[in-house]
Amino acid sequence: MCGDITLFQSLTPLNPSITIHLPNDSKVDATKCGNIKLSPHLTLTNDLRNKFVLAVGKRIGKLYFLTDESFPSNQPLQSSGNILACNSDASQLYDLWHKRLGHCSSSALHHITVLNLSNENHTSICPVCPLAKQTRGTFSLSESHTCKPFELIHVDVWGPYKQPSLNGCHYILTIVDDYTRVTWTHLMHHKSQTTQILSAFFAKVSTQFETKVKALRSDNGSEFLSLSCQSLLQNLGIIHQKSCTYTPQQNGVVERKHRHLLQVARAIMFESGLPRIFWADSILVATHIINKLPSSKLNWKTPFELLYKSPPSYACLKTFGCLCYATNVMPHKSKFDHRAFKCVFIGYVSGQKGYKVYDIDNKVAFVSRDVVFHEDTFPYKSSTVQNR
Repeated sequence: MCGDITLFQSLTPLNPSITIHLPNDSKVDATKCGNIKLSPHLTLTNDLRNKFVLAVGKRIGKLYFLTDESFPSNQPLQSSGNILACNSDASQLYDLWHKRLGHCSSSALHHITVLNLSNENHTSICPVCPLAKQTRGTFSLSESHTCKPFELIHVDVWGPYKQPSLNGCHYILTIVDDYTRVTWTHLMHHKSQTTQILSAFFAKVSTQFETKVKALRSDNGSEFLSLSCQSLLQNLGIIHQKSCTYTPQQNGVVERKHRHLLQVARAIMFESGLPRIFWADSILVATHIINKLPSSKLNWKTPFELLYKSPPSYACLKTFGCLCYATNVMPHKSKFDHRAFKCVFIGYVSGQKGYKVYDIDNKVAFVSRDVVFHEDTFPYKSSTVQNR
């Protein structure tokens, strides 16, 4: 019996299906039968969600033998080929990664070769994508001529949004590197924080990438024309390229990036059913996703790969807004206190090995590394909304 349909060399429908009784007293229906080619080694996993290896059996003849050497230490599974997920069916696996990656296009999914997904498995129509992404016809685009990262960055402020975020922010400052298209988004309470964030960003580029920003392109927003911002740019020798008044097309790179960010953010918000107070978290997650997506404008490389010179990892990606349980690590809990908090997943955390989750009962967000995910369940989603 096999749960991965992609391993079969041939399949024949069973009519009627056969009910199979499993050792844990549950039942499953076998709907097809076929031939499968066995590999020299069989890897067993006790939990596909957490990717812990149980044992690796060596094939001898028609049997797999387990010895003491078959059981490794309980370490996360390092996936060098196919990345495992909780859904084994090929179509469900495709849909799961489509959701994890912010409802990205089939072309982008196809070019993430480490996932080993085929467009042939994409048979259903996503009801969320047109609601989140449909736009008018495109206009001609200007071509970039930079040759290295940080020769030119594009910046813009989005907002104010009427609904404050979880931490009370109304604005987002977006920074896009012209050469790699890597994007950074920063939450702001007020536009006046722009200069402070830009100053920290310039310092980060100098320290982490051993280079300097050469030029900055923006619109004529007051936050960029302020005395503090102009003084910062002049003191660092950064050329300020300003678009003409009422001509946002001249700052088109970051304008289009805002559109892409909002498309992905809307899609994952619609999919999860989360209320709008989570709008900022959805944009931060969208940024994380987009930086890891292959782009046709980058010869199907990812922005992450162009900047960091290595392909991104997808092993830690989870579906935004899904149900999860974060381990209760409070030091003074009693013997009968809950050992986990019921939460929803709302983001990734830079500089920390953990996930940002929101406690449904206590109405508080926190970071946890010990999280169990249920990516097919969305606590905030209305029962009237169809699942993909």
